[in-house]
Amino acid sequence: MSNPTQEALRALDLSGCLVRFATENKAGLPADVIRKIESAIDARANNKWTVETATDFWTAYDLLCSHLKPVTVDTYKGAQLTQHDSFHGFGPSYLSSWPLRCARRFTVALFVFLIVTAFSLFVASEGATLVKEINSFILQGDTAVSDLRTLLKNKPSEITDDTVLTDSKLTPTARVWGNEVNEKVIRLFSASDNLYAKANATVFRILGVTPYQDCNAEGADPRTCYWIGRLTDQSKMKELSENLQNFFNYFETRRAVETRRDQASTRLQMLNVCILPAFLGMLGACTYVVRMISEQVRDFTFASTSGLRHLLRVVLGSIVGIIVTLLWTKGSPEGFSVSALSFIAGYSIEPVFATFDAFAEKFRR
Repeated sequence: MSNPTQEALRALDLSGCLVRFATENKAGLPADVIRKIESAIDARANNKWTVETATDFWTAYDLLCSHLKPVTVDTYKGAQLTQHDSFHGFGPSYLSSWPLRCARRFTVALFVFLIVTAFSLFVASEGATLVKEINSFILQGDTAVSDLRTLLKNKPSEITDDTVLTDSKLTPTARVWGNEVNEKVIRLFSASDNLYAKANATVFRILGVTPYQDCNAEGADPRTCYWIGRLTDQSKMKELSENLQNFFNYFETRRAVETRRDQASTRLQMLNVCILPAFLGMLGACTYVVRMISEQVRDFTFASTSGLRHLLRVVLGSIVGIIVTLLWTKGSPEGFSVSALSFIAGYSIEPVFATFDAFAEKFRR
């Protein structure tokens, strides 16, 4: 007579549950395996444990585990519902398993990545559009300045410094000239006001660009603020030819807006090259992980190390997302955009690392 070891006792305690699981989920378990396991359980209960009993039991236990594969003792035990305390002791305890808890956490992470990625894509798209619109209004303003200078240089001979441009006694040629001047001045200040509005857009504020203050706002610095709709007197030719405040106001506005545009462009570049690809890679990896957990829960193959492996996959997804963006800055030959490539690389990191390994192998030779 001998006593079963601690390992044998643990296996005996679990073997009955494993036999039941096998008969319920996977047909074909040999009757001899069941008989030897039941004989071992009976021998333990009646203190008739012998070396021959242990040998028969472990042989049958090995066949049982082989029959259950890919389910293992680890994955089976992890799938069992156990009592868990609520978060930081708030609320009642609840029944759950390690796969279910991981599934909840990665599902929440998936939605977080989805929201952050969608928001980042919106900011990147709208920011790029604002930069293009600012460049367009700068071109409009510069063109108006150039046209005004040309008109002032080629003014009609009857126009003097004291000429009132709205005087009905002016010749038709002078009146047409005066109307063109007024039109260009209005276009100039339209460009200035639009530049001010674009520089203070919500997307630029999200990017952390310094707001362009309105001089009418309380506490505004008169040296750097913007006078909305600021027009100098242009009824007389003297104000247009000698007082160049109109041009000064525009170029001052353009300089302030260009500074903010450059700030936004730098941050958009960082968003497009680093932050957005990383989130897209993590979104793709997290999508794959949630899909994989679903299959593992169904097949009882979620192991105790699966949670850590899935977490590391999400981390690697962020890395490959950035690397793919650096390698394919203009998208893939198949027509996929850089954003799509980052997501795909995060979703399926194995081919990406296989490609890296192939390159590394070439350098070793």
